[in-house]
Amino acid sequence: MGSEMCIRDSVNPSFHLLEKSYRGMNIGNFDTFVNFFLDSGHNINAKNPEGKTLLSIIQEHEHGKVYAVVLKKYGGI
Repeated sequence: MGSEMCIRDSVNPSFHLLEKSYRGMNIGNFDTFVNFFLDSGHNINAKNPEGKTLLSIIQEHEHGKVYAVVLKKYGGI
């Protein structure tokens, strides 16, 4: 459990929120969420511990392509 805490603690909070919303929301809700996410000062280009943005990860997922369009619309790289 101790090592789990370290891994979780090392994840950028903006990346964590964005990844959880991608995994749990339909595309319409995700688009709305990203707008509020950015208005709240979060970073759409936050990176995971491996140095990847959510956009770079989901572009490899077949169902992620429509989500990638949303991230790009709001400045994702």
